[in-house]
Amino acid sequence: MRIADFLDWLYPTAEPLSEEEQNCQRQRQQDRLQFVETHTAPEALAKGYVELCAEETERLKSVETRLGSLLGLTSITSSLLIGGIFAIVNGGLSDSSRSVRFFACAALVYLNLQIISSTLAAIRGLGRASWIGGSIEDYVDCSAVEPVEQHRQIALRNCKRLLQMEDNINAKVTQMAVAHAAIRNFASASVLIAVLGCAAVLMQQPGSAAAKAIRTNPDLQKLLQGPPGQRGPQGPKGDPGASILVSHKCADSQRAQQH
Repeated sequence: MRIADFLDWLYPTAEPLSEEEQNCQRQRQQDRLQFVETHTAPEALAKGYVELCAEETERLKSVETRLGSLLGLTSITSSLLIGGIFAIVNGGLSDSSRSVRFFACAALVYLNLQIISSTLAAIRGLGRASWIGGSIEDYVDCSAVEPVEQHRQIALRNCKRLLQMEDNINAKVTQMAVAHAAIRNFASASVLIAVLGCAAVLMQQPGSAAAKAIRTNPDLQKLLQGPPGQRGPQGPKGDPGASILVSHKCADSQRAQQH
């Protein structure tokens, strides 16, 4: 397991491209432009790149729709987490042990990290970017330029437009993958917390936590008893009891009569 995979489970982020990957991407773009400049049928290339740009536009709509859905999902889960935070702050786990309170705080921190990661990724994916728009030369014939050269220029512009669209949409897809990883972490942690919570409930002994604390804590017992009061007045003296010798003689005579 790579360090990046471990970090994705802790706080997902977009992994930057290596220098080799960036060089390969630049070389690929240069090869495509060179292919357009040297192709013998530029008119067919211009039409082909128009169709490819239309397909990328559809992909852009799909990606941005998913990013918007992720933002709506994170807003719902964040409201639930805020309720859990207020419950803990207001003493919702005051009767629980310190280990349980620590685990609850750590779980809330982890879940909040995933929500923050998914929200920021969705916002970055929906952020503004520069796009190459259409030109009037793409639709109007220029009599001063040969038709073949004009189609080649249109094909070059469409190729550059397509390359920029691919870069922008791929960046959005990367942020969408980061948001999906954060949602995966959130769902996995929620299931784990639910299982551990059910196990703790089943293992818990019946009875009030306050009553258990009173029985096991002598200081708390003294506190509840309060300080001792003053000694009250002495009561009247009772009748004197029979002496021990007389009681023994009565017992011996009773045994003799029985025999």
